[in-house]
Amino acid sequence: MATKPSRTIPPGVRDPSRRWISNKVMQDRIQILKYGYETTGAKTEAVLWCKPGGGPPLHYHLAYSERFTARTGNLIVYVDGTKHVLTPGESATVKQGQVHRFTAEGDEEIEFSGEVLPSHPGLRGGCI
Repeated sequence: MATKPSRTIPPGVRDPSRRWISNKVMQDRIQILKYGYETTGAKTEAVLWCKPGGGPPLHYHLAYSERFTARTGNLIVYVDGTKHVLTPGESATVKQGQVHRFTAEGDEEIEFSGEVLPSHPGLRGGCI
């Protein structure tokens, strides 16, 4: 008798290739460390890399907050028109509804961690 797939695990996310997202236009890459189903919906955890001038345009989320923590280089986070320069180890939390974007300045690609709080099913069936 065949085993039924779990309804709590989005289809395909156990495939390691589903943990990587690359956007050539925004010049960033994301590695999902934990999908929402792995944290009981509390959050999604990721590591992101952004090239100078890269990152998304200004946007906002109504269903979740985001927290960014610089790991290498300076992470630039704009929140409601205010520029925040995060050095390695520093974090910024963007609350639901706040207009924001992240980017890198200078000559080097930067690395940072990101969390979606709570997780959200809008990305790759599994919540970033």
